[in-house]
Amino acid sequence: MLGAGIECNMKRPWLLLSIIIGLSLIGLGLWTVARGGQDSAITLTENPPVAVTQAATALPAESPTVAPAQPAPELRVAPEVGALAPDFILMDLNGDLVKLSDFRRQPVLINFWASWCAPCRVEMLEIEAAYRQYQEQGFVVVGVNLLFQDSKEGALAFVESSDLTFPVLLDESGEAAAAYRVRAIPSSVFVNGDGVITDIFYGPMTKEIIEDSLVKILGG
Repeated sequence: MLGAGIECNMKRPWLLLSIIIGLSLIGLGLWTVARGGQDSAITLTENPPVAVTQAATALPAESPTVAPAQPAPELRVAPEVGALAPDFILMDLNGDLVKLSDFRRQPVLINFWASWCAPCRVEMLEIEAAYRQYQEQGFVVVGVNLLFQDSKEGALAFVESSDLTFPVLLDESGEAAAAYRVRAIPSSVFVNGDGVITDIFYGPMTKEIIEDSLVKILGG
């Protein structure tokens, strides 16, 4: 009996120790779970969602904005179809200065010629006829004599013999001819009321060519 009592007394401390260790492990596990939950909360609260407590409302409508009127693309000035006709200022047969831009808003035919040019003389009859027919619709013919390759006497004689009634200008320096890159005569340039070139012809024009080109610039 004594031996059994001693053995029982020796087991009791181990039992207590086991219980203590077990309780410690349980406590450690609970602390770890709690700590883990705390760490997850920190992670969530690093970028906390914001609770919406008010009723959803529509975004306020922006005040209507009127876009500023965009200017029409500027056309370049060049002796080319679709470009703005180069302006020039020349003296007429009466000694008055005339600018091409004076005829803006009117359909214009610019015709480069010289008195010694036989094809010019033939063509000029058709040009004069068209001018007289459509003058009341605002049609203007500007005859540019290449005086730098002609003479004023010859130009005057040509105008009188052809009975021309439209304005005739004298290009004494060749400035206008250079602006339109005139390399041969007759040369003709049709310009609409906006100052835009619609047709360019080198050589004598027929009545049909003139009529077809006038359709584009007379505006009906």
